[in-house]
Amino acid sequence: MLVRRIARPMLASIFVIMGADALRDPSGRAVAVTGFADSYRSALPDAVCGAMESAPENLVRANGLVQVGGGLMLAAGRYPRVAAGTLAASMGPTTVIGHDFWNESDPAQRKAQMVQFLKNLGLTGGLLLAAVDTEGKPSLGWRGRRAIHKMQEAVVTAGPGGADTTARHGAELTETAAQRGAEWADAARRWGGDVADSAGSAGHRGSQWADAALHRGAEWAETARKRGAELTDVAESRGAGLAETARKRGAELADAAESRGAEWAEAAGDWAGAAGHRGGEWLERAQARAQAEAPQLGRRAQARAEKAARRSARAAGNLSDEVKRSGLLGKSR
Repeated sequence: MLVRRIARPMLASIFVIMGADALRDPSGRAVAVTGFADSYRSALPDAVCGAMESAPENLVRANGLVQVGGGLMLAAGRYPRVAAGTLAASMGPTTVIGHDFWNESDPAQRKAQMVQFLKNLGLTGGLLLAAVDTEGKPSLGWRGRRAIHKMQEAVVTAGPGGADTTARHGAELTETAAQRGAEWADAARRWGGDVADSAGSAGHRGSQWADAALHRGAEWAETARKRGAELTDVAESRGAGLAETARKRGAELADAAESRGAEWAEAAGDWAGAAGHRGGEWLERAQARAQAEAPQLGRRAQARAEKAARRSARAAGNLSDEVKRSGLLGKSR
């Protein structure tokens, strides 16, 4: 987020600058460390007081190094929560040792040190907020509580009461299925009836085609016989050879017509069966295509209607202008 990228360097800048200053010149802060050890010798452990008195500059440099490193990490966005927590921890000794306003006797110095003390408290509060900022991601505490909750649910489900819970959910699902099952069954019956009607229509048409083929096959056979007789008469008039050929061809044509008529009838029956089986599928495809193309056709029709309306409006406007101009011309005349 842009605000975090801007706010983190702003918050870290003072720690980088003051930490670098402590690394360059720790003498002034070392005096404050020694004075604090002398003032609170009775309240502090001997080891702590000894370290503060023997090497105060090293402690100041260590604190400055922590502030520089933590400030740079926070400004760069590298492990910002860890960096902010480390800086907040370093602010404790810095604030208490460097700005102990309660030990000041001069009112002006006391007020100035109080202001610095409160400033450091404000910076510590900002660091604590940055340390708990998860950038919208779940925190470790929330993840731990969620994991514990899941484990508890798993234990409850696996325990003696788990069977009751499972049975209760199963009963709820069964009841829902029973309620919705009637609706689904009715819908299935309606669709099945439509498909059956369509298939029945297709089968009826197929049977009509088969009957027509059977009837036409007999007609074609009769026509072939008649034409064969005519050809026979013509052939007799033209010669015995042609007559014999006509008789053979006429019989062949009659046999072919009779045999092909049965084949055509059988083929028509096959087409009728296929139409009966695939009638429902063709109907579903037609309905799906109609539903898919209906919105597009509606938009096209609306666009054409709007276009026609605009043209009509322009034409009406032009006509109105023409009428006005004609009226003005008539008045001028």
